Amino acid sequence: MKIAKVNLSDINEIAKIENECFEDVELYSLQQLIDCVNDSNYLFLKITINEEIVAFCLSNLTLDHIDLCQIAVKKEFRNKSYGTQLIDYLINFHLPIFIEVNEINHTAINFYLKNGFQQISIRKKYYKNHNGIIMKKC
Repeated sequence: MKIAKVNLSDINEIAKIENECFEDVELYSLQQLIDCVNDSNYLFLKITINEEIVAFCLSNLTLDHIDLCQIAVKKEFRNKSYGTQLIDYLINFHLPIFIEVNEINHTAINFYLKNGFQQISIRKKYYKNHNGIIMKKC
């Protein structure tokens, strides 16, 4: 198992994982994913096992916090702590981490709660008919 930065040759595989993991949300376009790889304000990480990408996270680094934009683990690799390992990598920056989650995504909310995030705010109707839950980990 290895954590490394996503590179341009990974983009198609990342897009496939994103498609598999996120339903009913607007996905990043291939160009947006490429732009994130090339933008030094983003930290785009992957976990590989035997050269296969099994998980990734995309975060925006600011001067005083981290915005976690996406975290995804292939279905067959879930519940093996890969998502937690990506969170732990971000913790090493010693900055607060923020994430916004659809209120009906109980799996994600429970994952973040298990990893020490706390609900700090709500964005009303952020997801069409559902609220966005803003969570923070210090």
